[in-house]
Amino acid sequence: MQLSHEYRDLICQRFMFGGVTGGQAAIESLFPKNLTRRELCLDVLRPVADHLGELWLKDEAVFMSVRVATLRMEALLRATAEPVHPVMRKTRRQAIFASVPGEDHTFGVQMAADLQRAKGWDIQAVINVGQADLLSQIVNSPAEILGLSIGSSSAMHGLYVTVAEVKKQRPDMKILVSGALVGIDLQPIERLGVAGHAVDFEGAEMLLDTLMGTTFKPDYRSNDVTVLPVDRS
Repeated sequence: MQLSHEYRDLICQRFMFGGVTGGQAAIESLFPKNLTRRELCLDVLRPVADHLGELWLKDEAVFMSVRVATLRMEALLRATAEPVHPVMRKTRRQAIFASVPGEDHTFGVQMAADLQRAKGWDIQAVINVGQADLLSQIVNSPAEILGLSIGSSSAMHGLYVTVAEVKKQRPDMKILVSGALVGIDLQPIERLGVAGHAVDFEGAEMLLDTLMGTTFKPDYRSNDVTVLPVDRS
């Protein structure tokens, strides 16, 4: 499904200025009730979130309006998500999805975690925490896959520190990096020596399936994904 610019702009305005339920009401009025959760996240909320970021960068919307809209989209995800048990137990299909310290764009992490949970994954989402807290949660988790999200170069230091410490304290953990910065400036990401990197959710999803050795049907729009050799011993 391709979201028109007209619908995208309308939904953006409703999330920013339409009150607590304005954005959700706009979506419900514009799309059929059988809209799947994947369509809601990838075809509606993602382009809306991207456009909000563009408005802020171009000084066409103030930070507070963009922040309010993002919080309302996050609330919509939480309100419509399946209940998640807070305790992770050792299973094969589990991972940590985290935003690195200094990264302001965290909506994508929550959306990705939500979509992977819908596929049966046990995902622990860690966002908006300091370096020490992030590392503590990673090191003490039973998960062996870590997905780190980075959208801008301002968070590059946090990414480097996180990857270096995880490699030292959890050498068994396979690290994936995804986000807009992968498509903007790949060279510093490649220097990290992680298991793989991807620009968007579809690419990260491919990486997860590859690491788990599952069959993946390449029917998504994005090919911006790189899978590096993984030691399975």
